[in-house]
Formats: sequence, C-alpha cells, structure tokens
Amino acid sequence: MIDVLKHRFFGTIPKHKNFKSLEQPDSAFGFLRNPTWDFTWLLCGLWLFPLVIFLDWGEGLETFFLLCTLLFWLTHRFSSLLLAFTSPSYSSVRKAQPLRFLGVPVLVILFVFIWLYSPWPTWTLTKKILILAVIDYAWALYHFAIQHYGVLRLYQLRNPMQQGLSSSQQQNWCLLLGGVLPWLGELVQGTTWLQQEGLLNLTWLSFDTASIWTLRGAVCLISLVAWRKLTAQNCSLAYKAYLLSLLLLTNAAWWISPLAFLVLISVQHWLVAVGIAGHARSIDSPKNQSCWRVVIIWVLWTIVAVPFLEIDSVDVSNSLGTEWIPGWQNFLMESSWLTFCLGLAFASGFVHYLMDRAVYRFSDPMLRQQVLRLYLSD
Repeated sequence: MIDVLKHRFFGTIPKHKNFKSLEQPDSAFGFLRNPTWDFTWLLCGLWLFPLVIFLDWGEGLETFFLLCTLLFWLTHRFSSLLLAFTSPSYSSVRKAQPLRFLGVPVLVILFVFIWLYSPWPTWTLTKKILILAVIDYAWALYHFAIQHYGVLRLYQLRNPMQQGLSSSQQQNWCLLLGGVLPWLGELVQGTTWLQQEGLLNLTWLSFDTASIWTLRGAVCLISLVAWRKLTAQNCSLAYKAYLLSLLLLTNAAWWISPLAFLVLISVQHWLVAVGIAGHARSIDSPKNQSCWRVVIIWVLWTIVAVPFLEIDSVDVSNSLGTEWIPGWQNFLMESSWLTFCLGLAFASGFVHYLMDRAVYRFSDPMLRQQVLRLYLSD
C-alpha cells in the first residue's frame, strides 16, 4: 500500500568536470533544479496539504486519488529501476555491482513466486498473500520515512555551508517524524492496515477526547523541537521548506480524516520519487532532455501496467481495473491469472525498495564518484 527512497549521503563529495563547484551553487536558495520544479515535485507537501483538505471537504478526494494513482503510483515504483538501467552514469556502477542491481532483485522475484505457487507450506493462498502483505507493510513504513531523510540530506549537500546534526541523528528524527508518529496517529484512530485486517487488536486500549487532544499537543510539541533541532545554521530555503512539509505530514495523521491522510502521504511520496529521478535522468541524457519530457514518458509507459499490479492486497474489490475494464475483477477471480498478478504486484514492490536502496546509496564510494553529480548539478 505504501511505497520509499532510501538515501544515505556520507563521505567527501568528489569534484567532477561536468558540474559546477559546490562552494558556488547557482542558487542561494538550494533548490535541486529551480523553484518551480522543486515546488511541483519535492516540495509538493506544501500545496498537497491544503488541496487534500479542500477535496476531502468537497467530496472530490477519491477521484483525485484515483487519478494520481493512475499517473504516478507505478511511475514512482519503476523510477529507480528505469534510472539504474537507462542512465549512462549508472552503467559502470551496475556492471561493477551486478549482485546488488540484478542478482538480489531476481532472487526476490523468484522467492515471491515460489512462495505463492509452492505446495509447502500447506497454507491457503490467502494466508500466503497475507504474509507477503505484512512484509510489504513493515518495509514500506521504513521506506516512506527514510525518503524524508534522503531529501533533507540532498538539500543539505547542495548547501555545504549548512551546519547541524550528524547524519545518524538526522535519520533518527526523520524515522520518528515520517514513520513512528504518523503510524501512531493512525493507530489511535484505528485505521492502520494491521487493525483493518484484524492482525492487531487494541479494543482494550481506548482513547477519550481528552487523551487524543493531549497526544495531538504532544506531537505538535515534538514537531517544534524537531524544527529547532533540524533547522541548522545556514539552512537553505529549500531545506526549510521540505522540513516544513515533513512536519505537516507528521501532524496530518492526528488531525485530518484517515482517507485524506492516506492520499496526502501517498501522493507526496510518489511525486518526490518521480521528481528526483526525472531530474537525474534529464541531467544524464546525452540529448539534454527536458525533465518534464522524461516524466511524461515514464508516466505513459507505466499507465498500461496499473490494472495488473495494483492488487497487492487480499481485497481486490476496489481496484482501478474494476473501474475501467468491464469484468476485470471476475476475470481475475475466476482464472489462474490472479496468483500471477499478485506475484507481480508484490515482487515489483519489493524490487522497488531494493532498487531505491541501490540507486541512492551514496555511502558507496563508487556511487558517489559516478553519479552524485547528477543530483548536485543545476
């Protein structure tokens, strides 16, 4: 249900003839590309928050979510894969690390299909799917949270004068703000996936109005402390803007409706992933392609796969395929294609998590040397 970039930026930044000195950035505001691009993609949480609230009030939220799912869900899921296998700068890294970029993903795909089709253990298909869903749920929570750390570190690297917390401290704050606190907000409202599937029963733990308001106040206080801790000396405008969007997401789970929060956190995650990958791919294009053109091509390429890969849950009754293809649900439920499509859905999600880690793992010296320039060039 939830999909995240995992970024780690450590070590020194190599000089490269193809990008300008980091000590003299083109923009004093620290944007990845320019204010318009960053506000559209990386800083989208700032405009998505009021938009989602307005649509939720005006009963247009479900339509908006369906449209965003069609356009950006799979685009984001395949963005790191496309970047790794189409970007010239990743070619040498991919060849030097075949296990990380090809071997492990292939093994994971084989594991998913063997798990679903194997007669052992003698569990029903539903139980096997549930096990994969639990793995996906836990992995995705971390995946979402660590994306925020990656973007903040990326903006920090674009502004070498910035001083602040160590990378490990910054990562811990992002895991708290982007993972733990939003999940607790859903938990209090009884809307986490674990509760909906009956895997977590907290009926004995009740929250009255006073308790909920106390918890909301505590989250707001933590957010203020986080702002103080994470807004280091000489922070760029872009860094502060993304941190503000992260704090809005942190508090959203405690204040807005569960559906609105799901739409907000999902679409924000998708747009950030597509924006970063689109920027890097356009920089590395021999024809100097427009970022917008790269993104549009990726979106059109992935739309056709949506009906086949959107059923990575036990319940397939509310799928997009059912909305647009007559008889789609009956076709899946009454044929052997259901298991195959479920395998594709889960495998593609797991590979997405792995490829994000491989593509954005800048603690790797070779990766820093070959591709970090794509994210620090204007």
